[in-house]
Amino acid sequence: MFQRLRRRVTSFPTPSSGVLEGLPLELTAWSLDRPLLRHWAARALRRRWGLTGLFAEAPGAETALGPAREHAPDGQVAYRTFAGRSQATALRERYLLGKTTPLEVAEVLLAQTAAWASHGFLPLVSLDPEALLEAAAASSLRYAQGRSLGPLDGIPVAIADTLTVEGLGGMEERLRGRVSEARDADVVARLRGAGALIVGKAQAQELGLGSSGIHPRTPLLHPYDVRRLPGGAQGGAAAVVASGLVPLAVASDSGTSARRPAALCGAVALKPGTGQVSRAGLLPLAPAFDTVAFIADSVTDAALLLEACAKHPPEASVASGGVIGVRIGYFPGLLDQAEPAARAAFERGLGHLRSQGARLVPLEAPYARQVPVITVANLLLEAAEQYGDLLRARELSALPAETRVLLHLGASLSGSERRRLRELTGRVRRVATALFDRADVHAMPHPRSAQVASRVARQRGHLDPALSLRGTYLEMLACLLGLPALNLPSGQDELGLPLSVGLMSAAHGESLLLRVAAALELPQLPGPPRFYAGMY
Repeated sequence: MFQRLRRRVTSFPTPSSGVLEGLPLELTAWSLDRPLLRHWAARALRRRWGLTGLFAEAPGAETALGPAREHAPDGQVAYRTFAGRSQATALRERYLLGKTTPLEVAEVLLAQTAAWASHGFLPLVSLDPEALLEAAAASSLRYAQGRSLGPLDGIPVAIADTLTVEGLGGMEERLRGRVSEARDADVVARLRGAGALIVGKAQAQELGLGSSGIHPRTPLLHPYDVRRLPGGAQGGAAAVVASGLVPLAVASDSGTSARRPAALCGAVALKPGTGQVSRAGLLPLAPAFDTVAFIADSVTDAALLLEACAKHPPEASVASGGVIGVRIGYFPGLLDQAEPAARAAFERGLGHLRSQGARLVPLEAPYARQVPVITVANLLLEAAEQYGDLLRARELSALPAETRVLLHLGASLSGSERRRLRELTGRVRRVATALFDRADVHAMPHPRSAQVASRVARQRGHLDPALSLRGTYLEMLACLLGLPALNLPSGQDELGLPLSVGLMSAAHGESLLLRVAAALELPQLPGPPRFYAGMY
């Protein structure tokens, strides 16, 4: 019997199979929780995520997809360069004109949230209606008296469950089983000081760890297609913005946790560079990777959040400067990883940037196949060290299966593998950082395969690593290097699902990143057909 179970545990498919067969996720987690089975389950899991091949490579092995060849994308397209819906900016204008008040908006928001909850759309998990209405009434009075606090005064903002909000229960309490008087995270306190209305907590996967978008307490639906999941650990924050329910959200982005679901749901997500925004009050996952991120429906509105929360706000506005002379790097060798619709939208965007005076620079992608796996390995290793006490005490049963599996995967790395991982990481960082000598901003299309992964995860209750990591080179590289990165919509595919493009700049390049994103931004796209409030 044991031999049969051993064969079953080690029968996971290779990443090339494309569809996850093998054991259900719950049984995988159960096997990893048992010392007698952990070794065999971990071996299969490491093979599935590509870790075995990573450490088996000869020292110095490098995969650079390329070569960097000249590429002339078709830029003659009908492009208009103004912001999308920009709900926060539009709402502010209506307040100033006296067409509505923050209190009226808060009342509609609460009614809409209750109505959608009855249909199973639950991106918000914690609300304090009384506190929200009180803050909205105070903001309304300020506008009536001509004493507005600024562009965020009276603007609703959702906060991911990985950040603390005073008066609302948090993830730490559920994880550790203790009650704490949670104070506002630093970013939340800054937003309150700017007059923003803190709506409540948005759904997040436990610990902010995971990329399926499977949430443990209540189902979270993709706003465009209920057969899919929004993907990413911070899917609730992306879904609540993309649905038009709340204009802005603050989340965390350790390993594309915010940018991935924003790309899938048709929102803008901005990850500032490491150290640009305080992490106080953010549930720690992997300290070298943890970053507060901002989600909005336009680049302009995302910039508002950065200006309010950054230690060193951008020096120039989104609208200033343009992109004349800016060097835009892209990776011709990686374009085949994007499906035709995503690639076509990306090439149109490159052509549009060139028509505005930007220079297109083809680049080789150093360590192209290794970067996503190296990033995941580093992140999971730190997460396992962060929560090693739970692993040792076997207190993981309260966590979802996906979270437990990923923590065990990080803990399975041996001492020699950890040393090898440090060597690879250092080499990748040196080579990748040198690319900024040739290009100021790097760009890459977000793969449509992620939408397929979100459907598979919804159907089967777990994630296919092969689909999850495909085409994530640039997004993962931004995590590994701690650099500013941004995802924004680039159109819709033949199914009406959002397409997205990813951007990355050098350290302290948030202003330039926002300028390039604003130049790329499309006019307003159709909202989700079913869950879209559009009330701003």
